[in-house]
Amino acid sequence: MQGTIIILALGDNKWGQMALSLCLSIKANEPTQKVLLVYEDSAVEEIKPLLPRYFDYLYKVEQRAYESNNANAYYVKTLIYDIAQKALPDEVKFLMIDADCIVCPSRKVSDWFTELDGQPLITWCNDFYDFEKKERTRNDYTFWVEPSDIKVDRGRMPQINSSFIYFEVSLTAYHIFDNAKNEFTRVKDYPIKLYKGCIPDELCFNLACWKLNYIQELMPYYPIFFQFANEYQNEQHILHHYKVFGFAGEHRPSDWFVEMYNRLANYYRDYFGINDYLYTCQIVDEGEIKLDGVKKCLAKAGDYKDSDGGIFNPDGIIIDGYPVVVMRKEKNLDAYKRTYTHNTAIPQIHNGGEIYTSINFRVEDFRLFSYNGYAMMNFSCVTKNRTFIGLSMMHGISVAIQTIQLPIETNKVEKNWMFLEHGNHLVCIYSLSPYLVFASKDLEKWDALKMMEYSIDWFHKGHTICNSTNPIDIGEYYLMFFHTKEKSVYYHGAVLLDKMTLDIVYCTKNSIHIMDNAKGLHNGLVYVSGSLYLERQQVIRIYFGEADWNAWQIDFKKKDLVETIIENSK
Repeated sequence: MQGTIIILALGDNKWGQMALSLCLSIKANEPTQKVLLVYEDSAVEEIKPLLPRYFDYLYKVEQRAYESNNANAYYVKTLIYDIAQKALPDEVKFLMIDADCIVCPSRKVSDWFTELDGQPLITWCNDFYDFEKKERTRNDYTFWVEPSDIKVDRGRMPQINSSFIYFEVSLTAYHIFDNAKNEFTRVKDYPIKLYKGCIPDELCFNLACWKLNYIQELMPYYPIFFQFANEYQNEQHILHHYKVFGFAGEHRPSDWFVEMYNRLANYYRDYFGINDYLYTCQIVDEGEIKLDGVKKCLAKAGDYKDSDGGIFNPDGIIIDGYPVVVMRKEKNLDAYKRTYTHNTAIPQIHNGGEIYTSINFRVEDFRLFSYNGYAMMNFSCVTKNRTFIGLSMMHGISVAIQTIQLPIETNKVEKNWMFLEHGNHLVCIYSLSPYLVFASKDLEKWDALKMMEYSIDWFHKGHTICNSTNPIDIGEYYLMFFHTKEKSVYYHGAVLLDKMTLDIVYCTKNSIHIMDNAKGLHNGLVYVSGSLYLERQQVIRIYFGEADWNAWQIDFKKKDLVETIIENSK
């Protein structure tokens, strides 16, 4: 029943190192299991002498198959059937596992060849979308395109994760892979969500299976543990219930997950007498935007009464011609970490008093805007069961807090909705990528204003783009900041919006440097929370929190910042 495991090592050295770790984890548990490495020279430069020692078969792909830094970079996965046939013409069963996975101790991957015997193709598969019934059975993974945009009324389309692909040499498998190859030239007709700026191979496999009316027998099927898809988040669960776990591309793993991977990878490397390799999520933006700015600390933890847990994430607004700043104040660290049943994150006016609160849940991260002549706040409302968005006038937050019900399916945890007054409407920017914008005249009924796929060309590819600040009017444009996060590091970018249409006109490709050596509760964390245009001084003021501990502002010359955003967008 035994078949061959396929591992890909393409791109930079990280993938060669991880492919080696996966191979060693297979061999340590099962020395006779055959492994085929499909590789590109750039990925194996550091380990090339080790390849024939640990991999049973080697197959080198040419650059044209992989097409690095190209929209078709993942096309190579659709070639795996062809590659397997060329490399091992007598083999019948194959299992491709992504290189960023690893086998748990004492587990045998060969068991899959027995368990899946007779199946033409089995993938990690969430479920499917029924075009006739217009029903998706699950929402916690992506099709890479909205099924409604395919505009058909027949068949079912699966939700595939191509980190795991079992296939047997058969006419069915051949046709699926062949159709997936062809889909790479067709998917441009759909408003698809790109992955790292590339066409996702998973979409092509989804469409191929739909067109061939192939729905795999095992569904849902989760042979590999991924954090994004699993309710139970601990090492014991993985070790007891899974043969393999992995990172699933650019999904942000928890620290404990990375530590577990590194510990096991280096256990296997030590077993075979090979140098350690540490997987790290830390990312560096080599094109980071650095501008001269004037920084000022607004407040430090402990400066105000009931601020022993930090005072941070400020935002400002002009009232009667003067900037007024509101900051998030934590009573103490215990409240910050544990309390959700009553409000312990207090809105504090800089050089002023607390804003009155009388609600029975926690509110945090107060952002400011003007509407109908009133100073308003939007903020996150946190309970044990969910997190949602609330609005209030600045003079106080009452029990009758205004909540927002948008005409879309929202998540259990919702944060970072941004607001601005536009014409005679209040506008809510739900997200930038995709670009979802809603408008209301009465704060009760919200209508969709813009709902379009907008893929931000951002250096930190593959990570969720989150809103940071309410848009502000800077004369020619509305200015708004966004962020992505990697562990304890936030990376901030900016967009300029057309003041008539609200279209995204310019968007930075690189992050904007705010502060070095942030010190506090979470060292290194810098979070942009607000902005303000000081027209008389021609200054754009950015408000930010330092390490969830202190509140700061930094002033940039408007001309320098706007010109840099425009230039960096090209």
